[in-house]
Amino acid sequence: MGWDPAVVGTTITAGSALAGTLSGLWLGRRQRRATLADLETNIAERLMIRMDKELADALADVDRLRTEVDGLRKRLDAQEARERELLAELATVRGERDRARGEATQLRAQLAAKEAELAARVAEVTDLKSLIAHGQAAASGGPAATR
Repeated sequence: MGWDPAVVGTTITAGSALAGTLSGLWLGRRQRRATLADLETNIAERLMIRMDKELADALADVDRLRTEVDGLRKRLDAQEARERELLAELATVRGERDRARGEATQLRAQLAAKEAELAARVAEVTDLKSLIAHGQAAASGGPAATR
């Protein structure tokens, strides 16, 4: 049996085409897998970059907020210290006020006593004037002497 050169040529051509197609399919799948892996890696890298940026931003916000909190704590501490100073001053002023009120009460009592003493002395002086006036009238023989 002999080989027909046309059949052999066609078989070789078909075999080559089939081999080319199969190798193309095999290489295409491999290349697609490589491209897909590259795409997944690229997406993962982008996600990591974005997540790193979000994390850096969040950490910066945390640091900023901590700084603000520390500043507010310092201001609050200063305000509370000032409040304590003012309360101490207020206690001092209230003590001075209470002493002044006590002194004013004592002065009112002294004034009332002196006014009563003055009224009594004025009454004595008035009585003495009356007696002197009567004594002079009696010595001169006036109407006061006949009483």
